[in-house]
Amino acid sequence: MIYICLLIGCALLSLGASAVAWWSILRYKLQQQTIFQLLAGEEQLRRRGSMLQLSVENMGEGLGAFDLEGRLLVFNSCFVELLELPSEVMGQNSLHAILEFQMARGDFGPSRGGLSVQERFERMFHNLPVVQERITAAGRTLQIHRRTMPGGIVSLYSDITQRKTAERRMAQARSQAELANRAKSEFLANMSHELRTPLNAIVGFADIVSNEVLGPMGDKKYLEYVKDIHSSGLHLLSLINDVLDMAKIEAGKLDLENECLSISRVIKGALLMVREQAQRRNIELVVSVPAAEIFFVGDERAIKQALLNIVSNAVKFSKDGGKVDVRARKDGRNGLVLEVEDHGIGMNKEAIERALQPFEQAESSTTRTYGGTGLGLPIANGLAEAHGGTLTVESCEGEGTRVRILLPERPHELAPSEPRMPAADPEQVGRQTRITL
Repeated sequence: MIYICLLIGCALLSLGASAVAWWSILRYKLQQQTIFQLLAGEEQLRRRGSMLQLSVENMGEGLGAFDLEGRLLVFNSCFVELLELPSEVMGQNSLHAILEFQMARGDFGPSRGGLSVQERFERMFHNLPVVQERITAAGRTLQIHRRTMPGGIVSLYSDITQRKTAERRMAQARSQAELANRAKSEFLANMSHELRTPLNAIVGFADIVSNEVLGPMGDKKYLEYVKDIHSSGLHLLSLINDVLDMAKIEAGKLDLENECLSISRVIKGALLMVREQAQRRNIELVVSVPAAEIFFVGDERAIKQALLNIVSNAVKFSKDGGKVDVRARKDGRNGLVLEVEDHGIGMNKEAIERALQPFEQAESSTTRTYGGTGLGLPIANGLAEAHGGTLTVESCEGEGTRVRILLPERPHELAPSEPRMPAADPEQVGRQTRITL
């Protein structure tokens, strides 16, 4: 029995020793595998760190990251270059050291009465994110983007010296161009009397001679020449008036009167000036206005001039035998709406934009075919804006053009002797009267 127990004990002892040996071998293999994984992880981290450092180094902007204690965690050479920091300062890896060096160098201006290093340190961590600009001692303009990150802050520095220089030059060039344009406009506006007076005399005397007011002219050929002078003078006067009106608008020297106007009378006055031009080409002028008269406060000459310019364009660009519609109505807020619509050559979107620019026309060939200064629509637009209104153009090539002027109601204080605008008859509101000229 004792012998059997000894055998069993030896067997158990052998089995335990085998188990211990197996466990030791397994543990050794696990340790080896763990060490291999750690080494592989360290190599991967090293590669990632190297790649991150290369990325930071070659990003083209200065980068500096600090923890909440002010220790410099990450930076690149551009950071050192832009802030012009010496190696002894960078060796301390401290935001306090960097701020002390910058203050001593005068980067933040005179130190007397300014913030201390500690105050500047504390301000670095508040009111983030922030974008600032600062001029360095070397004259560089730096743009600084500062924001928070887990456990600290990161600052990004960009050298915008060239951009700032270009912006200043552009601003100076724009200012000079505006001054030159204003001087040109003021000169033309001041030359109004000097240009118009002699031309009016030429037109007036040519009219007297062509009508033979003081007696018949001996040679009828001279009479034809005088009529040509009269016609050319009128055309030149019209062109000069357009240029001077545009100059006054650009110079801000357009003085408007507050008058109680009958819109029907304004429309008829404008159309009388273009009726002969329309009749020569058999173009029908049709006016549609409410049966109840529309009264409006504004400058009669300016509104009539704007309407005349638009209708003249409509007639000019209409086909022979066509029709031009002129409409007037009140809008929902008691403003005035004037519309002129033709069915002529029309314009595309780009041509509309050009037509609204001074001295431009829809197409380069338009000037040669139809003539004119290209100031009709810009003047009408300027006159509408001077009244606080707007001018819009809707057009389609080959189908025609609709120009709409919207003028808001203007305040008007009448003198005791001045007649007040009559109230509209409710029964007539909404009805339209169609008048063919």
